[in-house]
Amino acid sequence: MRLSFMIYFTILCSVSASNQRYKKCMKKLGVSSWKVVDRASNATSYNLLNYQWNNVFDVVFPIAIFIPSSVFDVQATVKCGYDAHIQLVPNSGGHSYAGLSSGTNDSIIVDFRYMNSIDIDDDDESVTVGPGAMVGQINAKLWKKGGWGTVLGNCMTIGIGGHALGGGFGIYSTLYGLVIDNILEIKMVDAQGNAVAVNPTRNSDLWWAMRGVGPGYIGLVTSFKLKMFKAKDLKLTYIKVTYKNEDFKHVVENFVKWLDWVKRNNESVSTIISATSDNHSSGFEFAGRGVEVHLLHIQDPKIQPASSNAVLAAYKKYFTHSSQTTVQKASYIDVLVGTSYSPKFRAKDLDDVQKVYAKIPVKSIVWLTSEQGAIAIPRSSDCAYVHRDNLFNIKTKWDPKGYFNSEQSVPTFSSEWDDLDDFFEQ
Repeated sequence: MRLSFMIYFTILCSVSASNQRYKKCMKKLGVSSWKVVDRASNATSYNLLNYQWNNVFDVVFPIAIFIPSSVFDVQATVKCGYDAHIQLVPNSGGHSYAGLSSGTNDSIIVDFRYMNSIDIDDDDESVTVGPGAMVGQINAKLWKKGGWGTVLGNCMTIGIGGHALGGGFGIYSTLYGLVIDNILEIKMVDAQGNAVAVNPTRNSDLWWAMRGVGPGYIGLVTSFKLKMFKAKDLKLTYIKVTYKNEDFKHVVENFVKWLDWVKRNNESVSTIISATSDNHSSGFEFAGRGVEVHLLHIQDPKIQPASSNAVLAAYKKYFTHSSQTTVQKASYIDVLVGTSYSPKFRAKDLDDVQKVYAKIPVKSIVWLTSEQGAIAIPRSSDCAYVHRDNLFNIKTKWDPKGYFNSEQSVPTFSSEWDDLDDFFEQ
């Protein structure tokens, strides 16, 4: 018992010494002391900043939480973290499914919430965003400032930092590609504390690695420059086909054939299957009860002047004998607000899948998403993202306590969200 106490006491002393060394270094470089928050100096702020919505993992208590507001601040924390031998963990929104943004008890969190600028360049058709900008904030500002859009996921409260660096799949990806395919330039602080620009012609090794490597492994991003498209000019057709639970195997069989047709005909169609139990009650709006096939035909007159409506006739051949089918024209806002990796999938597997699906809990969802079109065009060797040209992905979500739909998983709205409030009202 005494030996265990001695080891624990030694570890605490070591962590405390590292923290003091780090704070002393930051002060020497001229960084405001309030930006470094630890439990000893400000327990209340520390607990608020360290809130972890992902209860799949045990709560982590990092050494400190650093809140930068400038590139200089980020450079300072890298230099001082290196000097104090402390791991730095970036946090843009804190929504990592794998808990990567929570760090460890021996790390310092770099919380980018104040580096959330969104600067639109209409002439260049690009937007430059800070790593702490949230998807909803970016979408709202782009729409209000000229009906623009960019490729992003559909969860409004995640930060762009980790979302972009991990690949970034969105409902418009079949036409425009992943988020990493729409990055024009990354500005970052490398492991030596240097502020560098990264693009196809500058620091090409970092350009390859940063697109797909995930957050925090090579450096800390201070801004992304992303391509934009004219969202208000898109022609969108939304189709929902509903089935009973016992039809799941039939749906997936035809789903595979449908994706093959889409690939052969080069159609820009986003296809998602949501499957829940008959008594599904998670409160997740996108998924109803039973099996639903969601198709979104995306037509951009600027890059597809000859796009046809062949998909409207074709889908009926694959998704037959449904309980209900709805077809409607949709606006960009309607779609945006409303809405295990397997490279080989054989027909004989479907019997087992049907058996598993029949047993899914009441508060769970199975998603099958297609990753085709522009997502599959780049080669897997073009950047660090290696999951190209897969027929479809299978995702499952088990949420017995409603973490994904509770207040704790959504950041508190503030005055910064005024644009988003207006966006939803439209």
